[in-house]
Amino acid sequence: MTLWRSYHTPVALSEALRLLADHGPEARIVAGGTDLILELERGVRRASRLVDISR
Repeated sequence: MTLWRSYHTPVALSEALRLLADHGPEARIVAGGTDLILELERGVRRASRLVDISR
């Protein structure tokens, strides 16, 4: 079972903001992601695209 369709690691703030704007509510911010991943596994949250801002 795949919990998300794509995982993005933007290198600049402008790229992260563009990804969030382009994908709207189907995108979620990840910064470590432990809580979000658990919520996705349990069906508490849904997201098809993750944007990792941990760098």
